[in-house]
Amino acid sequence: MNYDKVWSSILERTPHRNGEIVYPGAFVNWDNTSRRGVDGQSTLGSTPEKFGLYLSRQMERARTLYKSEYLFVNAWNEWAEGAYLEPDQNYGYAYLSELKKVTQHESNRNKSIGGSSE
Repeated sequence: MNYDKVWSSILERTPHRNGEIVYPGAFVNWDNTSRRGVDGQSTLGSTPEKFGLYLSRQMERARTLYKSEYLFVNAWNEWAEGAYLEPDQNYGYAYLSELKKVTQHESNRNKSIGGSSE
């Protein structure tokens, strides 16, 4: 599955489904083929920069559309399914750096709008 297309689908979701509240989420990457073999699915095209861009958009949506202070990131350390958010040999700390950059930007934005962060 194309990483960008999956994210496009996520960013088009509404905050309600069948009358239930939906909490916004994000994902780093996905690959469960090691567990499911040919029946598995994986995303192609993930990079730290893309993750940062999509995470930033989803955090904005969480605040404005979902009216939520929360955003869930799928499986922080699920190595078997490629959905981990920790240093690795391919990207080092790049995904964590993107997370830090986006959350700091959002935190600074909230401070400038609402005053104190206490």
